[in-house]
Amino acid sequence: MPDTSPAADPDALARLRCTAALLACTPALSARLRWADRTVLEIVRPPHPERDHVVLPPCWFRAFLADALRHGVPDELVQRERMERLLACAVDLGTRDGAAVLPGDVVRVPVGHTWMHLLAVSSPVEEVRPIVRSAREPVAEGLPAPGLHAATDLDATVLSLGSADDGPASERAAEALRHLAMLVAIHRLERGSDAASDHPARRRGD
Repeated sequence: MPDTSPAADPDALARLRCTAALLACTPALSARLRWADRTVLEIVRPPHPERDHVVLPPCWFRAFLADALRHGVPDELVQRERMERLLACAVDLGTRDGAAVLPGDVVRVPVGHTWMHLLAVSSPVEEVRPIVRSAREPVAEGLPAPGLHAATDLDATVLSLGSADDGPASERAAEALRHLAMLVAIHRLERGSDAASDHPARRRGD
């Protein structure tokens, strides 16, 4: 039987973890998991609309992913097929109440007369914090310090950055978050390369 555990497609699982972390941050966001043109799962806060597909609240979706991340997928065929199907899905984010999804999966949410920008990365907060601190000045000069919201159960972090308007300041905030996310991704790749170079087989030259 092919390996359909979360480790079989870490990028797909990371995408779902980031989605779950974002959904927990704002009620203005929902998500659809789509296979081709068919919606497989919709994640939205109650009250739930009538649908011909499965609808879950964000907390249930998050708990399912956190359990799979910590313990792996149970051997039951139904559970393994369910995870395989989710990992193969495209993720579409939906918004309401004036929120918007900007390029790079940055979510912009109105907060009073200001705007909050959110972007999730699939790294724990203890790894993200020093990267944000070291990059703070060149990345977000003139903007408030980025906030970090730990989703410990998902091994993910949501970066947040406010702006006074939804025009040029919003564009700068979104670009700063995208740049920070890129630095986090580079760090994750470098850490993976270091781990591979320390593998006993690599040290033996096999």
